[in-house]
Amino acid sequence: MSDSNTVILSLELASAAIAVGLIGTSVYLGLSGKGTAAEWRGVKFVAALVACIGFLLLLTNFDKTLREVFVKTREFAYRDFVDLKLLVSNRVAIACVNEDESQETRNRCFDYRNIDRQLLVDNLERKETFSLIKNWQGVASLQPFVDEVNRQLETINREIVSSRDADSIFDRYKTNILMVALFLVAGSLAGSAGEAAYQLRLAIIAENKENKEKAAAASATKP
Repeated sequence: MSDSNTVILSLELASAAIAVGLIGTSVYLGLSGKGTAAEWRGVKFVAALVACIGFLLLLTNFDKTLREVFVKTREFAYRDFVDLKLLVSNRVAIACVNEDESQETRNRCFDYRNIDRQLLVDNLERKETFSLIKNWQGVASLQPFVDEVNRQLETINREIVSSRDADSIFDRYKTNILMVALFLVAGSLAGSAGEAAYQLRLAIIAENKENKEKAAAASATKP
């Protein structure tokens, strides 16, 4: 399990523990008769408001909105990579059309193929930047094309870095929003459960009192 998944799982477990603790405490206080009916009604009112806020946060489609914004950066990187790959492939086709004419044509074909082999789509999939092309042999006629390729690679690298950073921002905001929503919903459930427990206790007391009064009345009517 990756570190990010471990952190998210820990946060989820902590949220569940806090929610259970809040609900359990509220139910205990209600069954114990702590507080007054007015106080518990106030708690229930506040819990309802908190639940509305939590519900709205959960319904708000942050996931889709943020994904649409952040994914565009990666799409730009793929688009520019395809354009660059087509450019290099075209140069390879031109340089290698008469590859066997002479040693010079074979060398020229090798140089362009070497550039093409360095442009791997795996970098995009792994969100890794590309290394700039080097004109190791110092071929003067090749240098302008190497410079052009490197300019486009620098643009693609910036887009890859932006996409990588955007994913990190997205995960952080998504987690924060989810945690706030979970706490709000947990608080609402705790308040509602406590108030319900308090009302249940009052109902039981009232029923027992009524039964005692009936029993007393029945005893009084006996000869």
